[in-house]
Amino acid sequence: MDATRLCDVVPNGLPKESISLGMGPESHSPQQQPSFNTETEIHHPSEPNAVEERPNIISGRVDSAQAIPLVRKGHYHPVDSAYLTRFEAKCHPDADAVCSEVDAFFTEHWPWPSESARKAFLETECARWICWVYPYAKKDRIVVVTKVGVLFFLLDGVLPDVWEALSPHESKAMFKRFLPIVEGRVQPVRTNPYEWILYDLRAMMRAINEDLAESVSREMAVWANAQVDQGRNNFRGMGAFLQLRCRDSGSGCVYMLLIWLRAHEKDKAINTKCPNRFVAAMMAYALDLHISPMEQASIIEIEKLYAYHASVVNDIESYDKEVRASGQNGLQNMVQIQADETGCSTAAAKRILWVLCREWELQYLELVAKREASAEGCSETLKSYMKGLEYVMGGNEIWNGYTRRYHQAG
Repeated sequence: MDATRLCDVVPNGLPKESISLGMGPESHSPQQQPSFNTETEIHHPSEPNAVEERPNIISGRVDSAQAIPLVRKGHYHPVDSAYLTRFEAKCHPDADAVCSEVDAFFTEHWPWPSESARKAFLETECARWICWVYPYAKKDRIVVVTKVGVLFFLLDGVLPDVWEALSPHESKAMFKRFLPIVEGRVQPVRTNPYEWILYDLRAMMRAINEDLAESVSREMAVWANAQVDQGRNNFRGMGAFLQLRCRDSGSGCVYMLLIWLRAHEKDKAINTKCPNRFVAAMMAYALDLHISPMEQASIIEIEKLYAYHASVVNDIESYDKEVRASGQNGLQNMVQIQADETGCSTAAAKRILWVLCREWELQYLELVAKREASAEGCSETLKSYMKGLEYVMGGNEIWNGYTRRYHQAG
């Protein structure tokens, strides 16, 4: 992907206003932005009178089952810039102040192993990711949500220097220790910043809204369990790896029920495929959205698509950095898996995955439209929840496209 693709819309990595990323004919050259042709004849790009027509697309929603005539448009020419997403992206209006406060908190209290690790943290702008994916977070919640999000980044091993100070045994023991703290069953060791920061942030969230805070805690516990899962490296094929990525990233589509069912025994028959939903649970908390178990059960496939999208975008943008850090052998990244299983180059794998993301967007919009028009009805809260997931996907793509976490300066 062209490294400057998002620099035009996010100058200096400090976005100030809403950015609309709608797909339109003005967005690309004809070679970059092919259109659908409703004719069955074949036009070569060099023909001067070739006419292109688009199918009727209303409000960006397309029925993926709609029959579109097969189109031949000359030879395929790969272009390493992605098609534009259909999802709008906005940054929280208080992003600058929030990021400044959160960065200062972790700069002071996190146990940085070195000055270079602390500097790397500030350069990655982890706090701004939260402001991108939750642009409508309530003002009394955005700071604590951002702190929880940054903690999630740090615990997930975003900054290699932080984890170099811990052995594999130590890191696994630490995650096991997190589970009872996340669930509120034990007090933290106050001299251990990993523990007291996690505990205090949980308490701050509960003080604002206990029910939604507990939902976040449950989903974070599922994620923490995944970090010590002995089978996390035993995957076969792209589908299995995609589910593993979603679980590890906390974005949501592997079907792990234990913790959720512990709190909702009476709803076993209703929600038998409840996915891990850490990022989605955080969004519900940030926006104060209360979704019923029945509503949650009705959008499992919608949540799965957002989780796939967010995870694959992350893998595409992070791939080059991961290769620089550890090489290609054994690399757990969707780009590498796609290349290995299909025999294509990693550049081709990225192009394929970008197209796959755009197809997921069409499918997502189709499923949302069907859910909103369903006979069972669709509450305004559920509509806001599904729209919020669109902002998560749009904001996640923007941030991943420019962050120094993945992209070198210059």
